Amino acid sequence: MGSLYYVMYAIQRGLSEKPAPDLIQLTLIAVSLSILVHGTSVKPLLVSSQPSADDIIAAAALPQCKTAPKDRLDCWPPRAATLAVRHAR
Repeated sequence: MGSLYYVMYAIQRGLSEKPAPDLIQLTLIAVSLSILVHGTSVKPLLVSSQPSADDIIAAAALPQCKTAPKDRLDCWPPRAATLAVRHAR
């Protein structure tokens, strides 16, 4: 949406009339493509980033620490434990 704002700002500030329609059209195409690409790619990316059931079970079996030092991957939070399980395979 910022792209549309800046095109309109440029037009209001004196952009000549000749390139204005082309810039508006190009901006609308870029915004539309961005919406399309983000809309179609978000679900596959979210699904691929979810841990598997095996990772969750393995992470739950690891010991839980109240504070996890950066060099220990066997403590809570589960994300760190999931990474440790994935790297062990």
